[in-house]
Amino acid sequence: MPYPERALGRLAQGLRNARLRADLTYRQLADRAPGFSRPALQNAASGRTLPTREAVTAYAKACDTEPGPLLELREEAVQARRPPHSAAPAIERIRDEAGLGAARYNLRPNAGNPSCREVEKRTRTSPAASGCRARPCTGSCTGSGSQAPAPS
Repeated sequence: MPYPERALGRLAQGLRNARLRADLTYRQLADRAPGFSRPALQNAASGRTLPTREAVTAYAKACDTEPGPLLELREEAVQARRPPHSAAPAIERIRDEAGLGAARYNLRPNAGNPSCREVEKRTRTSPAASGCRARPCTGSCTGSGSQAPAPS
């Protein structure tokens, strides 16, 4: 398990412990969690990616476990992924097009690096309207419609 001392690792361990207590295989778990495949549930408990709230809830319910504590661990993992300065840039500090580009680039990481689909859900718009022009969704949207260079 990757990094058990981190919030995402604790969530993954909590999911795996729930499955083991319920004495379920991942195939049995998938049968009890409609809408989630065996690989999706395995991935949720891998500790490599942050599972959705829906996946955590379905996983817990399939294991006959209260989802609340697992959802709290998920929220800790979300908070841990956010940069320490998550405030939007002050408009008066944007002086030129480069400053605007930098502010737009920083908005997505400051929101927890949501995928294009998550941006669409949050804004209830199409990916194109939310600034994501990647097809299929690759998570590369930065608000500018193109993949920005990695920060130095």
